[in-house]
Amino acid sequence: MAAGKPIVVADVIGKEAWLKPEENCLLYESRNSEDLAEKISILLNDKELYANMCKNNRELAKPFEWNAIVQNSGILEDIQN
Repeated sequence: MAAGKPIVVADVIGKEAWLKPEENCLLYESRNSEDLAEKISILLNDKELYANMCKNNRELAKPFEWNAIVQNSGILEDIQN
């Protein structure tokens, strides 16, 4: 996600709730290698979908960047005081 790449994930119980099909991931049927291959092919051939997912995943990852984590932790204020 932080690399800004689309995610292809099996459609199973327990997958992350923030994964939104067609927004930042493509879901494939679990244990179906043909469906997985099809989803990968879709990403490789649909440049607009690929670019949108990359952009969305970079945005989704921003709160988890080190500078955001440090800023939100309050540690800088503790050090200054």
